[in-house]
Amino acid sequence: MTDYSNKLRAIREAEGLTQSAFAEAAGLNARSYQNAENGFRSPGLAMIEAVARRWPQYARWLLTDETRPDHGDVSPEQERARRDSARDGTHVA
Repeated sequence: MTDYSNKLRAIREAEGLTQSAFAEAAGLNARSYQNAENGFRSPGLAMIEAVARRWPQYARWLLTDETRPDHGDVSPEQERARRDSARDGTHVA
């Protein structure tokens, strides 16, 4: 699997979606998305752009591995921690 395949999976799992629901939300062909996430094909620029447009909070991380939580640019792991803390009533810095 490519790094992008792993990142796409991480974003999808953080959003709690199936592969088909994720593809539909991003406006992608479900089979093409599944093949990219499962490492059978490279996701391509159009797919990366569609995901970044639908979930802009992950765009910086998706493209650069960098995050800026103070600007709303997070990784899926950071987003899950934020949601968990909101649900539990705790604070995540």
